[in-house]
Amino acid sequence: MKRGALFIVFLSFSMLFAKDTSLTGSFMLKERINTKDSLSLSWNEGKLLLDLESTPSEHLRFFGELRVSDFGTPLSLTLLDLQKRNGLFWDIREAYFDVYDFPAENVDLKIGKQIISWGTADKINPTSNLSPYNFEDILDFGKKDGIVALKLSYFSDNFSIEGDLVPRFRWDILPRGDIQNMFLNQPMFTSQGVNIVKSDVFLNVPDNNIKDGAELGVKFNTTIKGVDLSLSYFNGVLGLPFAKNISLVPIDTMGDMHLSSMLSYARSQVIGADFSTSIYGIGFWGEGGLYLPDEFITELTYPTYSGMVRENDTVLNDPFFKFVVGGDYNFKHDFYLNMQYVHGFLHEYGDSVKNYLVGRLEKKLFNDKLKITPISGLFALHKNIEDTFFYAYMPEVEYSPYDCVRFTLGAFLYDYKNFTFFPGLDKMREVYLNMKIDF
Repeated sequence: MKRGALFIVFLSFSMLFAKDTSLTGSFMLKERINTKDSLSLSWNEGKLLLDLESTPSEHLRFFGELRVSDFGTPLSLTLLDLQKRNGLFWDIREAYFDVYDFPAENVDLKIGKQIISWGTADKINPTSNLSPYNFEDILDFGKKDGIVALKLSYFSDNFSIEGDLVPRFRWDILPRGDIQNMFLNQPMFTSQGVNIVKSDVFLNVPDNNIKDGAELGVKFNTTIKGVDLSLSYFNGVLGLPFAKNISLVPIDTMGDMHLSSMLSYARSQVIGADFSTSIYGIGFWGEGGLYLPDEFITELTYPTYSGMVRENDTVLNDPFFKFVVGGDYNFKHDFYLNMQYVHGFLHEYGDSVKNYLVGRLEKKLFNDKLKITPISGLFALHKNIEDTFFYAYMPEVEYSPYDCVRFTLGAFLYDYKNFTFFPGLDKMREVYLNMKIDF
């Protein structure tokens, strides 16, 4: 299907259900400059989102979201490249039907491409593993993409139960640009004198069948004495790949090497729980997932003075726990504070799980037209901070002259010593300007 046909098909629903249909959306410009690289433009995107909602009857609802992004002028190498529009990207993020009281009373069916989000924590949800994360823009952290799924929900006065079936696994989207390898959990050869002149990376995805590629989820929700609680179970595939095979093979006698990597995906079960409540105006939440992964072994092959050596490294086998606890509060004079303690970030599994403190402080001015965020970022908690540390700092200033218009000026500062949270960022320094219009 051609790109333009996606837009035509999407708007056809508006014509089909014109009587009870609304079309809304937004347009955003995102510009970033890398101050460490001669003020180069590191991100240049114009993004259009169109949201279509229709309710042809009281028991039926349709929702869809179309995304159209333009990533700027593509790199031109030949005259033929001047005829291309490689910067354009089209995607239907969601397109699903809600069928109420079907197949029974108090049972709702949602079928189609949808975003399934679990958990109560802010953007970092260890229990939410069904819909893939979209790490395309690393500064827009926690965003998810839709996945084709069937969701059944039963509602009663005291609780609700949700069951999800994903027939085909969808992987997480890696970042664009030079940091696309930042989430790959693969060991690195770091030996003096090794000159890697050729490098190949291959990917092995789960087979397209129910046994290897399908995912299941069950979630129970209730409220007890003002505390929202849930228990969940997930059985599926972890969204980021691991190195299954890594080989370093000599090419000649001069020390030149060929590095070859095969990446694959691991299955896991996750038993999760979360809560959220408010006490004296202070919001509290907590969320945790016990991961029970299938065994995943990385095979390493590399040369030594006595010949080629093959070793096995068990990356996943034992159960591990990831959790987030946090809270927020609106102070007097329009100050807002949000803090979270994180054990295990979104890309960390097994022995790589570490601890972080994440938070932001906001101040609103001039009847909420201006919002200043002097403190926003992430700090790694380590025993010896003087010798080993990591932080990411994102101060922002947001101006909204009208309710539907927002300008955001901010910076992304990243530094570390003997520990890096995002491999490939290399002590990043960026300044960004975003504009968003809702309609």
